[in-house]
Amino acid sequence: MANLTQQQQAAFDEMSMAERIAILLLQLGEDATAAIFSNMGVEAITEISKYIAANRTIDKAIATAVLEEFHAIFQSGQFMTSGGLEYARELL
Repeated sequence: MANLTQQQQAAFDEMSMAERIAILLLQLGEDATAAIFSNMGVEAITEISKYIAANRTIDKAIATAVLEEFHAIFQSGQFMTSGGLEYARELL
């Protein structure tokens, strides 16, 4: 995991999944976000979009921690063994 200060770790730990997804999508860019949103329900899109719209400056270490978290989830195959596509949609 990224080297976070105690303050950064506290902020990371307090983030909701929607906030983490918003940070991930901001890093992936508009095209990837549009493709992901096309597979999501309106409620999830609305929840994530409010964090994207309220985007302040994202701490680089926290953004890295978010990327590492999602990478670890997908590398572990957890999304496949814990419900497959439905679990992946729930995460996203």
